[in-house]
Amino acid sequence: MAAGICPQCGGPNPPGATVCQWCAAALEHPIPSAAVSSGYRPLDPPELDQPHSIPVPVIAGLVLVAIVGIIVVAVLASFSNPSPPDTAVDPVLVSEVVAYSGDDACSLNGNVHPGFHAPAGGLVSLEYTVYRAPGQAPCTVYSMSTDTPGFTVHAQLPFSSSGEVSGFEVTVVTPNSYDGPLNLTFS
Repeated sequence: MAAGICPQCGGPNPPGATVCQWCAAALEHPIPSAAVSSGYRPLDPPELDQPHSIPVPVIAGLVLVAIVGIIVVAVLASFSNPSPPDTAVDPVLVSEVVAYSGDDACSLNGNVHPGFHAPAGGLVSLEYTVYRAPGQAPCTVYSMSTDTPGFTVHAQLPFSSSGEVSGFEVTVVTPNSYDGPLNLTFS
């Protein structure tokens, strides 16, 4: 190692130095001051490795991505594991509404509506749509009833289809509690 160069950090030192001006390590062979010309200028300090730091915008972006990821996972988890209905609030749980019609009044026989949750004594409206082919005679629903215990049903009857697509509303009055399908009979 050349005299005047620190063996520890590699930094240049002035003539006659016995200790490195950069890291305070002992110099092995100091340069005598007479051996150096009078035009001595100290060299720049050595480039030391600086610890690597992550820019603040990168850290903020990573934190934002993590927060959004947590929110997405929470939302997806709530859809995949829905909470059961609160039977204290909605004690009527109808799994489906099935229409029966011995004479297939307005093609309603076998029509299935999705179920619903309702409070005791609540009113639920169901919309029935009747489709009629062009040139086909109008159809009529004269009566409606239910054999499901505790339920009552109402509609403006008789109903006659007036066009290719017609609809009528059925109002269901719920009992105090129930869990199962609701059957409606049309004729």
